[in-house]
Amino acid sequence: MVARADGAVMGVAVVLFRANSRVARLYSLAVAPKYTGRGIASALLAMAEKIAMRRKCRSLRLEVHERNHGAIKVYRKAGYHEFGRYHHYYQDRGHALRFEKQLADDRSQDRWQKTWTGI
Repeated sequence: MVARADGAVMGVAVVLFRANSRVARLYSLAVAPKYTGRGIASALLAMAEKIAMRRKCRSLRLEVHERNHGAIKVYRKAGYHEFGRYHHYYQDRGHALRFEKQLADDRSQDRWQKTWTGI
């Protein structure tokens, strides 16, 4: 996915899917420095989740450098929870925090909508 404005690339997201798996992986999410703080990362993340749900995935996982506080804040705000880490994962020997979010499937969305609308 690519976020653009006036022909300029503001950010990109890459999601990986495996055959016969209900877990999608956010492989990369990047926003150009001059466009940070505008909600682009959150928008790309929401689109990644939507695409994963369309492909019948139940969760989206990712790794993030333990010192990437801005990204960690975005993921936590979007409902991701930390479930592990990979030690010395990055080239600088930094640790990767592993995050996951359970995605709503169609049945749970239908139940929620029926409850909410009183049907």
